[in-house]
Amino acid sequence: MIDGAGPGVDASPPGAVSIAAAGVPPPDPAQDLAIESLRQILVGPERSVVTDLTARVDTIESRLGDDTALMDAIAPLMQAAIGRQIREAREEMVEALYPIIGALIGRAVAEAMRDLARQVDARMRGGLNPRLAWWRLRARLGGAPGDATVLRAMLPFEVEDVLLIHRATGLLLHHVTRRPRGSGGIDGDADVVSGMLTAIRDFAATTLPGQAGDELEEIQHGQQRILLEGGRLAYLAVIVDGIEPPELRPAMRDRLAQIERRFRATLEDYEGDATVLAPAGPLLGEMLVIGQPRPLGRAQKLLLAGIGAAGLAVVVGAVLVAGWLWRAWRAPAATAPPTAAPPVVMATSVPTPRSTPMAGATPAPSEGVMAGNAWIRRAPSTAEAAFGVAVRGTRVWVLGAEGDWLRVRAVLPDGSAVEGWMADGPWIQRAAAAEARDSATPTPKTGG
Repeated sequence: MIDGAGPGVDASPPGAVSIAAAGVPPPDPAQDLAIESLRQILVGPERSVVTDLTARVDTIESRLGDDTALMDAIAPLMQAAIGRQIREAREEMVEALYPIIGALIGRAVAEAMRDLARQVDARMRGGLNPRLAWWRLRARLGGAPGDATVLRAMLPFEVEDVLLIHRATGLLLHHVTRRPRGSGGIDGDADVVSGMLTAIRDFAATTLPGQAGDELEEIQHGQQRILLEGGRLAYLAVIVDGIEPPELRPAMRDRLAQIERRFRATLEDYEGDATVLAPAGPLLGEMLVIGQPRPLGRAQKLLLAGIGAAGLAVVVGAVLVAGWLWRAWRAPAATAPPTAAPPVVMATSVPTPRSTPMAGATPAPSEGVMAGNAWIRRAPSTAEAAFGVAVRGTRVWVLGAEGDWLRVRAVLPDGSAVEGWMADGPWIQRAAAAEARDSATPTPKTGG
């Protein structure tokens, strides 16, 4: 029975045995407290560690589920690791990152150059510059992009001198220049320049820090630069002015390799006689024209000549047509000078003591052909507006005359037949005009 149950009420479940009946003493609170204290002493630190680990695991799981929190946690460690690796193994890091960074840099530079080319081309298209038009025409004939050709033409570049120098002795082997002999430059001091360049290259190779095999590649002085390209037996020094095109360096390596193969025995046992290397002059001279416009081929010259001839023919034809139109427009106005209106001859039946001019009978129409252009007016006066023009070759019929005016009937270019007045002049056949004038001369008549 459980202590505290009502009398006569058995609160124990069926088959349960009471603590008192089993002979087990009831729980002692003081004993339980002592056991809990012992448990804390024995396993308390482990419980704290487990609780802390559980909290950390929960934190890690929450960060793994949150990408932003995970990146914030890893970023400081990655930065520290990369910085340490760069300080301790810089070359290895460069080699590892070059495929990525190199491609990005190359793409960025290429895009920047394309933008620059587009901007320059857009500005040049907005102006009327015959030089730029010639560049674009040459680019189209040569199959090159127009914007790239304009950009290259706007970047000044010229190869001034090319020196071939013996690597072991520093002696000048051959020298070609763009300038005429005796016009200045390094013409008289080429030997001294070759010796100084060799000394500078040797000083840079032995004094300046760098990897084994590194060589001096460029010396700059103001706007001019000396580009150096070394070989096993000789090296080239090219003096340039401006921004060199990308094909210059490969051309230098190619020419130097050809010279070393061709004159290998001479260069290996060079005794100071530079005349034996004179045949290398044409190879070096080819570099003087690098970056310059290539000469047009025969087909391109013929095409350009055909375009020029067609353009000239169009211009000449336009000038001739314009002159003919000008003469046709000016002729009618010049043939009708202002004149005073002639008195109108009126017929009357009133007797008068003085003679009155009477118009004669209208003659039969006289046919003619216009030898020039003339206006046709509604009345024999320049004050009247013209309503048509009889051009050269038009058939006209002279119906009468009055003073310096002829009454005509003409067929206009549009096929319509009109009648009106035309000023007398050389633009109409004189025979018909004279005949009409003679037949229309008034005769005196005495009134009665």
